[in-house]
Amino acid sequence: MVMRKISPRSETRVITIKKDPITNVDVFNSPRKHTSLLSMREIQEALVKNEVSLDESSQDSGSDLDKMYLLDHPQDPPPNVPTIRKLIEIEQRLNYEKLKCWRYNTKKITKIEFINDLGHFCMGTLDGHMIVYDAIHLEKIYQFTPHSRGGLVDYCWSMDSEYVLTASTIDHSIKLWQPSTKEKINTFYLGVSPTSVAFNPINPNQFIAGDILGNIYVYNVSNSRKTLIQSIPNSPVSAIQFGIVTSELWLIIAAASHILVLEYNFRNGEYEISKTINNLGCDITSIKFLDMLPGIIVTCSDGMIRLMNIPQLHTIREYRINPNTANICSDIPSDGKYLVSGSEDGNICIFSPRKDSKLLKQIKVHKRPRIVNTIAISDDHKYIVSGSKGGIACLYQLTVM
Repeated sequence: MVMRKISPRSETRVITIKKDPITNVDVFNSPRKHTSLLSMREIQEALVKNEVSLDESSQDSGSDLDKMYLLDHPQDPPPNVPTIRKLIEIEQRLNYEKLKCWRYNTKKITKIEFINDLGHFCMGTLDGHMIVYDAIHLEKIYQFTPHSRGGLVDYCWSMDSEYVLTASTIDHSIKLWQPSTKEKINTFYLGVSPTSVAFNPINPNQFIAGDILGNIYVYNVSNSRKTLIQSIPNSPVSAIQFGIVTSELWLIIAAASHILVLEYNFRNGEYEISKTINNLGCDITSIKFLDMLPGIIVTCSDGMIRLMNIPQLHTIREYRINPNTANICSDIPSDGKYLVSGSEDGNICIFSPRKDSKLLKQIKVHKRPRIVNTIAISDDHKYIVSGSKGGIACLYQLTVM
């Protein structure tokens, strides 16, 4: 490694690009402590300030390094070295600030997720309400009640955030809404309790639904026709996720202790099983697709969060804080920079999936009742929202010092 003194005021550090042996993704790395792995996407976005310089002349012969980068003071760039512009954050000292908490007269906030890049997030409650908030301005945008009898267990927004599917265990229905106008477009009756729903990201006229009996259906929105694509007897479907990898569309389903990966056949419009895990050894509470591997984050009742690749379903990393505490929920932004989890002891934990299984920050959020039932992190890593079984939601802002 090459270390250079630019001036008494600043020091140049060599930064390298190489393959992460775990994820096989090109990443930034640094010999300095408290640094993180940064994706090529972040490198390519580094085009604003003169705080990073490229040194192509310093090559470490015999190494597997592709290029070396120098971080230097913006006023003292090395001579004759082209400059990449933008401050790249490498310090991983996370701070957080509680912005606001809400208390609702409901037994449980069933789901929270960010729905766009504007800082808008949605909360669903067990008594049937959906509320959309603006995290930046701390304002409620609108609220409506898709299921007046309650039992709201899951929802899914369309890719353009114009429509939302909602599922209720009490009226045994899935409803399609246009929230901005509070107009109900259609109702689909299952006859049993639905547990999870997901829009097909490339075909808005189709969605997948799972029920408490372990049945997985594909629905046609325009004619309400449903087709059974898979059944796992006595295994309630706990999560459904779509993932797009290059030209392939994957459907991932969790039901009790089972995981199914199905590939969408574009020629005949059918789903074909690619890989299954018939018994993980514990129930799965949530899954989230991760673009960077590609892979999935699997939250399990044994207190472990597993990072698995797709479609092989090999466990790559495991995350756990307290062996006596179960992680209930987790979320990860599309670039995989942070992994956040909520547990039954009321804590939020933040990990760095790109680097290792290291815990970056632990936040004590909910005291009574303690269980963090749902959690979401914004794609820009600025906000975390959590919801508890006692109807309490808390919004936090993350900063890197």
